[in-house]
Amino acid sequence: MTDFSSHFPPPGSIVGKTPKGETLPLFAPAGTYKPLPKKAAAGGIVVRDLTLDGITQVLMIKPANGWNRGLYTFPKGTIDQGETPMEACYREVAEESGRFASFFPYPYLGQGEGSMSITKYFLCCDDGPTPWGHDFETEAVMWVRIDEAIHYLAENKSGRDETIARKARRRIGQAYRILRLSQQK
Repeated sequence: MTDFSSHFPPPGSIVGKTPKGETLPLFAPAGTYKPLPKKAAAGGIVVRDLTLDGITQVLMIKPANGWNRGLYTFPKGTIDQGETPMEACYREVAEESGRFASFFPYPYLGQGEGSMSITKYFLCCDDGPTPWGHDFETEAVMWVRIDEAIHYLAENKSGRDETIARKARRRIGQAYRILRLSQQK
């Protein structure tokens, strides 16, 4: 077996200095590790074919390079400096899915906490393709019935996305009933 110990400095070694001249150890002393703060993010549940009978479809993306364990999810990403969560949602949906979207009335669905971010989710309507398609962060895009999306997310233990999909299904049902009532008048 190869001994790689010669390729690494010994424990307790100094690897640099701060601008104030303080030394930086190679490894943090035991008990001093602090996890990185979670990033603020925004995401969209994009809907087409609004119906009450479960045929409503939602947009899901498969991140590239095995991100998210290679599983489908909803478009989402970090909120950039100076952006509101809704602006970030609009941008992320367009970038990751290659689709334009507009917001439902009262679009906020809630937030979900992942391993690296706390994401605010919004319910959106599909407004058609962007001229440029999806970006390099996305391997594939698909439309699925909302019930299929919930089942898929539950099977893959995507608790955050499953919870938000269930909230979206309830909100879609409410919107459909309002739409149907307004057309009867």
